[in-house]
Amino acid sequence: MTKLFTVEDHLKLFHYLHSFDEQNARFFAPHSSDLISIQTFYQDPLHRGWCGVDDTSVSLVGYAILRLDIPAHDRERMAGYGFRPDSRIDASFAPSVAVAYRGTGLADELWFRVLRDAKDYGRRRIFLWGGVKAENQRAIKFYERHGFIRLGTFLYEGENLDMVYLVDARN
Repeated sequence: MTKLFTVEDHLKLFHYLHSFDEQNARFFAPHSSDLISIQTFYQDPLHRGWCGVDDTSVSLVGYAILRLDIPAHDRERMAGYGFRPDSRIDASFAPSVAVAYRGTGLADELWFRVLRDAKDYGRRRIFLWGGVKAENQRAIKFYERHGFIRLGTFLYEGENLDMVYLVDARN
């Protein structure tokens, strides 16, 4: 089941993020994982989260962030690809799904929730927040299957790939 992230989910998110193995922690890091940082992060109205919840344990098994703009550290790179950052139409997306729940459709469900949310807020371009690690081929295939376009690569703790989803007004 997926649902909009709420204040009641802060502690669950803390536990979810601290359950990551080393590789998952390297692949997903749009914000700090301590409880105070999570609470502070979600005080910002630009940050919206969706979570996948295990129906039996009520614990988080997936998480996706929609940021209703582009973070400062990504803006210059996006401009370099010819995208003039525009806070009225841009958004950033960062998903994560627990290893045991990959291949279950949870990532698809989170993406469709985020996409609908982005459209409701009038966003026309959704950039991957901080890109995706080039070695994370599973994630890259997921993004491409859902219509993300490769923009280019950059180096930050290894090679990363920037991607964008252009929202089609007909969808």
